[in-house]
Amino acid sequence: MPHILEDSTSSLELSAFKEKLRLLYNQILEKVYKRENPGASPEEVQAYVEENGLQFPDEVEDAQEQDEEIEELMNMLDTLVCAIDYSVIIYVGVPEEEDSITR
Repeated sequence: MPHILEDSTSSLELSAFKEKLRLLYNQILEKVYKRENPGASPEEVQAYVEENGLQFPDEVEDAQEQDEEIEELMNMLDTLVCAIDYSVIIYVGVPEEEDSITR
């Protein structure tokens, strides 16, 4: 528990500075994207800014968490692909031998 006399103004000032810096950076990203892609919709611009926005080190996800999430997604994709392959085999059927087709 923080001490009642502890000075917390520096963390408040740092947070305000980060937000101002983030705002300015996002404005620059938006202007650059609009200049490079004049026909872009507002949704495309917003998506670009969100994807490429400024993140400070204390806000970035842990690398191990990212690795675990990627591994989980890859496993889900493998399961989905196997299920699709299996359903195609059942639907289409296994090809018969050529001799039985020509008879």
